[in-house]
Amino acid sequence: MNRRVIFVPDDYWTNPPKENEMPIDPNAPGDLRRAGVFIKWRCYNSQDGCNSVLQEALDTGRVAQFVGSVLTTLSAVAAQLLTEHGQRALAEDIAFYAAADPEDFPHEWRRAARLIAGHGRADTNEIAAVLKEQNELTPTILSIVDVYCQLLPGLTTGIGMQILDNGIRTLSGMEVEGDR
Repeated sequence: MNRRVIFVPDDYWTNPPKENEMPIDPNAPGDLRRAGVFIKWRCYNSQDGCNSVLQEALDTGRVAQFVGSVLTTLSAVAAQLLTEHGQRALAEDIAFYAAADPEDFPHEWRRAARLIAGHGRADTNEIAAVLKEQNELTPTILSIVDVYCQLLPGLTTGIGMQILDNGIRTLSGMEVEGDR
């Protein structure tokens, strides 16, 4: 009989590794997968890729859930890439963008920053107000990713893309298993 001994770090029991704290709604793996793919396409500046994912969200009738999934996915990736202090700094930068003068940043970036801030506070009234401001959501959805790419350059690195890839693979499996 072979036995394996696993050595854990000395502080394992006092400082256990962080687990992924993002709960996944069993009805939403498809939305989260689409969000991850969309973010990757936007980071790679692929207009055709973004359009295909947006069309899929439209075809499934889950555009609102898709927008929420984009916000959730970017928030989860930021939590993996940044320390607690970095996350607070990111929140401050997003609040600055949301309240900035119209001449300082593109209008869509300000709307996207307001959406991101509303999502971070779980303020559904703010999210609904921003979404109702304009009939065309596509520029705002694209700008959500643009704002994160501007404020979180690590998103577009190999590690950032690897985090997205891992999530996409996991969610694809969940989507197939749940047949959603």
